[in-house]
Amino acid sequence: MRFFIFILCWGFLYAPTGAVAQSNKSLNRGSIINFVDFYPINTDPYIGWKSNMTDKETILFETNPEVRISLYNNFVAGMNEGRFHTSAYYIHFRPQLRMFSENSSPVKTISTPILLGTQHAFLFNRYQSDGTLDDFKRSILSFSFETGHYSNGQKMGAFTEAYEDGSTESEAIYNTITPTTNLSDILNRNSGNFSTNLTEIRVNYRANKLDSNAIPVRTHSMTFGGTLYHNRLLYLFDLGGYSANDIKIYGRIRLNAGYEYVNYLPFFRKVRYALAENIERIFNAHPFVEPMRFETSVTVYPFPKIGDLGFFVSHTWGHDNYNYRFVDSGHQFGIGASFSVFPPFTLKQRN
Repeated sequence: MRFFIFILCWGFLYAPTGAVAQSNKSLNRGSIINFVDFYPINTDPYIGWKSNMTDKETILFETNPEVRISLYNNFVAGMNEGRFHTSAYYIHFRPQLRMFSENSSPVKTISTPILLGTQHAFLFNRYQSDGTLDDFKRSILSFSFETGHYSNGQKMGAFTEAYEDGSTESEAIYNTITPTTNLSDILNRNSGNFSTNLTEIRVNYRANKLDSNAIPVRTHSMTFGGTLYHNRLLYLFDLGGYSANDIKIYGRIRLNAGYEYVNYLPFFRKVRYALAENIERIFNAHPFVEPMRFETSVTVYPFPKIGDLGFFVSHTWGHDNYNYRFVDSGHQFGIGASFSVFPPFTLKQRN
């Protein structure tokens, strides 16, 4: 158990970029930890405690390491040079792990999306009302495209521990599910299979106010996107997809929107904070599933020399976001530590 927790913590510290630069002065941030590969669209890696949405299991902690294997990435270098277009191509492994207090055999497994992805960002100069260039404002418009597989590695039926997923007996259980069935009560939480292929598209706009070194000191960030569950991996291979019965529970489409405000505390000008609100809606899922999810968080980055390290508190209302546990819903509180995957760095005037 101690070894397992050590590996999780090591992965959390290492995973924000997959590599640490020995020296990366082009960031011009004064940080003693300078990560190489940043991404404008991402969920920050975190580790912390979360409360329970159901009385059927107790969460000890949750972590989301967010590992990207970068095939190409020039976001930092390009924006430091004022390039209009910067981009990245990568393999994205974003495990979401929960440790529960209940004994389980086998171990309650992680959520493991593995995706191929690309992101592109466009840097825009901004102008004052008289048409002259504003040296203290820059905007970034980004989009991401990721596609791959999402599963939890289990083999038994989602709603039975007695039969393997896909077996005649397991599929027959779906015939007993009605529109009024409480899916949270009958979910196989120990060994139930969750599996689908998916594609995600996101669009983000950041309006930045800069200091005299062209580093953002205030940011308004807005993100819109959607997720499509589909049966063929990469739209080509007939493997790893959902069953006809499962997709009636999942719902194929999820839309999301988010807003984040980043600034510095008025009396501690080197301490950054972020206020964020994220919304998700599931379409055409089973009637028992709560379609909405609202997540509010406040993050403070108290150490100027480790400017990527933050501490957050959060509150969520709506459906869960952990594999098949989206059938659970309610209120959830969280507290923990996170790493910023797109911290402030120099945004030169566009060439």
